[in-house]
Amino acid sequence: MPELPEVETVVRGLRQTVIGKTIEKVTLRAPTASIVVSKSFGKRSMASVLKGKKLLDINRRGKNILISLSDQMTLWVHLKMTGKFRWVKKSLP
Repeated sequence: MPELPEVETVVRGLRQTVIGKTIEKVTLRAPTASIVVSKSFGKRSMASVLKGKKLLDINRRGKNILISLSDQMTLWVHLKMTGKFRWVKKSLP
C-alpha cells in the first residue's frame, strides 16, 4: 500500500500535469465492486459522469486524494494497494 509520502508525490505530480485540463475519456481498470457512483447520477457510468469535467484542484486528506471538478463535483480516489494514474497525450495511440 502506498504510504503517505508516495500519495503526496502522486498529488503533486497530478497538480503539475492535469489541473485546468478537461476529461475527455476515462478507462477504469478496477473491479466493478470498488467503483462507487453517487445515487444522484442514476444508472450513468463513472466514465459518462466524468467526461467533460474540468479539473480545478487536487488535494490530499490522509491517504485519500480529492479532485475538485467543474459542476461542483469531487472525485475521491484511494490508491489501494498498487494504484496509479495514467495520463496519455492525445498524440499517442
